[in-house]
Amino acid sequence: MATFPLERFEATAEAFLKARTGRAWAFATGAAPGRSLRTLYERDFPDFLSRDLWDDLADAPIEEPRRKQRLQALLLSAQVEGRTAEAAARASRLESSATIILEEQREAPWRSAPFRWSRENAASERHTLEHAWRTTLSGEINPVLERWQDGLSLAVSDLGLPSWMDAWSAAQSVDLAAVDRLADQTLSLGGDLYGSALGVYLAQLSLPLDDAWWADLAWACGAPRIPTPFHDGGVMPVTVRTFRDLGFDIDEQLQLRLERVDGLQNGAVNLCASIDPPEDVRLGLAPRGGWRDSASMLGLLGEAQAWAHLDPSMPFWERRLGDETTVRASGLLFEGLVRERDFLAERLEWPESHDFRIVATLAWCARTRRLAAEWQHLRRLWADPAAGGLAADYADGMSAALRVRTFPDTRLLMLLDAPRRPLGAASELRAEVFAAHLRRFLRREFDEDWWRNPRAGRFLLDEVWRPGRRHGAEDLLGFMGSEGLEAGLLWDEQRAVLAAV
Repeated sequence: MATFPLERFEATAEAFLKARTGRAWAFATGAAPGRSLRTLYERDFPDFLSRDLWDDLADAPIEEPRRKQRLQALLLSAQVEGRTAEAAARASRLESSATIILEEQREAPWRSAPFRWSRENAASERHTLEHAWRTTLSGEINPVLERWQDGLSLAVSDLGLPSWMDAWSAAQSVDLAAVDRLADQTLSLGGDLYGSALGVYLAQLSLPLDDAWWADLAWACGAPRIPTPFHDGGVMPVTVRTFRDLGFDIDEQLQLRLERVDGLQNGAVNLCASIDPPEDVRLGLAPRGGWRDSASMLGLLGEAQAWAHLDPSMPFWERRLGDETTVRASGLLFEGLVRERDFLAERLEWPESHDFRIVATLAWCARTRRLAAEWQHLRRLWADPAAGGLAADYADGMSAALRVRTFPDTRLLMLLDAPRRPLGAASELRAEVFAAHLRRFLRREFDEDWWRNPRAGRFLLDEVWRPGRRHGAEDLLGFMGSEGLEAGLLWDEQRAVLAAV
């Protein structure tokens, strides 16, 4: 048997990932109407759809198990996406070209609706937007997603792999039972306090708990009635200073490219794209106004640091492949600074931030609870896509988790990320919990104001960012003195703020 050309394959895999990430960036920011998947697989990388290549890599005697596993995971993603490229292309075209009807019969891009309703003060207008968005989703996009899901399942089966969840669990070293526990803990811990605090806040906005819509929650989480020091252009100096105090000069990081995205066309795009790290890292932000832009900017720059500072001498499979938890958690760590009382008091000269911090924590709580409920739905969805009652179970579960009305139409939305992020809700939930562990460690080792301590920056650089994805989340948790991911840490932070409502 011929020797597997491992070095050549890795070079091709790196070029493939760069091209694929670049296409996703162009689509998300509105520079392209689709992801150009057909040309990616049929013209540029046709070998990546070869069953022989799949079998040869599986049989290759690669000494480092993680190296082989990560390369197989990338190839699995390519094989599944390439074999369903027609359905994926249809979904992308609809995502970018579908429209909704506004007042006076004006059309607007479908994917801009969530951006629009998050800034709309009138509840009736928010509901009109969400209803039109869901109508297009149900009538035009969901049928394509249903067929795409069938194709994705078949593609995995044709490769001789078990179920979708089992295949990706093995490929990405994700313990499904452990994620189940995180999701259960996230939803069970503090559900009553979250509901009570949210009810008090919504009542102040004349919105009913359990009967407000997604659009209402998105608008309410923007803290529309609370005067804040977050304003366009004013927070960037604070952001630059924050990273500079840790030892990182954002102004000199020429490999970072920030692009403002038109949210009225492309939606609420907040994206860090590692095109060719550490040399080419791009950040896309669709400004909505208010505190969420500042949080997003801090988060994007935090995630970008992980890519911009990785060691370029490491092999491709350690730089780019593997557990994405620590990279995403770096962004969440810095995003969370806008909820820190001392940070707000010192950096924004805002000591009276209590009411705002409650709203920001409710928004954070809603996000983590939504991720947990999405994961539970994904588990059922992939276990038996044809099972009856899935749509109703999804609506009931999500409504109970968020304490706002959720409609069945939205139950397939998470498939838009498949197969680029096949376990997306799990990855995001794990990152949220890991960020809580990281915050606890930084506070313990470098005090509560770790965000202005160069030693904390050195730790992040040496132990979290420079090694790239060499270490998984569990490896770093062991170094920090934790035995595993624990959702209770997340809730402890949230409870400390919400208990004062």
